[in-house]
Amino acid sequence: MTTILRAYTRAVRSLLQRSVLAHFLWPMLVATAAWVTIGILFWERLARIFAAFARHYLPLAAARRDLAEHALATSLKIALYLMSIPLTVVTTIFLVEIVALPFILDHVSKRDYPYLEVRHGGSQWQSLRNTLLSSAIAAAITIVALPLWLLPGIGVVISLALSAWLNYRSFRYDVLMKHADAVELVGLPASHRKRLLLLSLGASLISLVPGAILFAVPFVGLSFVHYLLPALERSREQTVHANLPR
Repeated sequence: MTTILRAYTRAVRSLLQRSVLAHFLWPMLVATAAWVTIGILFWERLARIFAAFARHYLPLAAARRDLAEHALATSLKIALYLMSIPLTVVTTIFLVEIVALPFILDHVSKRDYPYLEVRHGGSQWQSLRNTLLSSAIAAAITIVALPLWLLPGIGVVISLALSAWLNYRSFRYDVLMKHADAVELVGLPASHRKRLLLLSLGASLISLVPGAILFAVPFVGLSFVHYLLPALERSREQTVHANLPR
């Protein structure tokens, strides 16, 4: 738990640097503006269409059927807006990884971990492939689980879980792809999987605070940087000590 809290503290410090904040902020502004616009233009209309379609299958009297249709439309609209959170996260991660993340990782690693050896175990293409695959899986889960979003509180839980899982899937690779070798790139995240998921879930809670979703993805990304790079340093030190002659 101490390592997670330390990663959070260092992530806040890095996030407050002007150059880092600027490169993380614009992808989130673009993604948030896009999904808010889509929500305003389409979510209410889509919810009404679904509710009107379901009306014909409600075994109720006409008066109750109208009330049920209105309640269903309202619930669907809320569910669709909740779905916008992981969709915004997916879009932001995609933009960050393609444009902003290489600069940010290089900047933060040189500033905070200047002596960590670079071994180039990953590639930008594999990073993109990993993100696209993760996004496709998350989209499929979102569609399959759509009825559950109508249950009170369940939509928030699903949204947080999907956001945490997406961040974990993406950043575990992206943070290490330059510094780790091929073995470390697979082995290190696997050995820290539970803590990384907990770190991602804790950082994703920021998205529930109004307006704070703009900082959720960069905070998670930097938390992964400040967790995984020190973990990589410690792992290599332990390997060196283990191989010393006795």
